[in-house]
Amino acid sequence: MKKFKKFKKFLVIISVFIIALFMLSNKIFAENNNINPTASPNTFRNLIRRSALTPLNNGYMRVFYDATNDNIGIEYYDKNFKILKKNKIKLELE
Repeated sequence: MKKFKKFKKFLVIISVFIIALFMLSNKIFAENNNINPTASPNTFRNLIRRSALTPLNNGYMRVFYDATNDNIGIEYYDKNFKILKKNKIKLELE
């Protein structure tokens, strides 16, 4: 019976830790307004392709879906993948 109580306590602690980690990860990776490319974790997300990198004459363009803000993001890079510009397009339809 003691082993079961210890195991139950262990499961509760692990569950609280996982929930706290999930909530913290959403806060840490929230959008910031700087020009640097931002990392997007895929730990708690399904692995569906949500971006495309397209070559241009002077570099590259990346188009991606930002699910947290319901936007389409566009980033422009030079040939060395240094980010030049970021844009957002608000989705019109829900």
